[in-house]
Amino acid sequence: MKSAKKSAKHANESTNFIVSPIGAIGPIGETMQKVWADLSSETLRFVASRMQQDLEAQKAIAACKDLADMQRVQADFFTQALEQYRSQVSRMMEIISTGAPEGLAGVPLITKREYDDVPL
Repeated sequence: MKSAKKSAKHANESTNFIVSPIGAIGPIGETMQKVWADLSSETLRFVASRMQQDLEAQKAIAACKDLADMQRVQADFFTQALEQYRSQVSRMMEIISTGAPEGLAGVPLITKREYDDVPL
């Protein structure tokens, strides 16, 4: 019983250690966490989908009766894979770009130079 409480306390401490450094930087940290989670879930979804399609392509190749069939299946597979990777890059960039305006909303942008900012 005591070890269960101790391990639960340890789990909470390790979770706080992971989350708190990012959360410590304010609204940017929250946005970074959301974007990171969205990127991770999208990556996992894409990889799972590609693995399923790879398996289906292998089955289709194994079922081919002649070389022309196999070449057609491979060409279709590579054409489809290329298009899916292109669209995945677009989706990933969209996820990243949606996080940028939210996270930078509270950050003051300093573009003006101060009088004494250049050492002599």
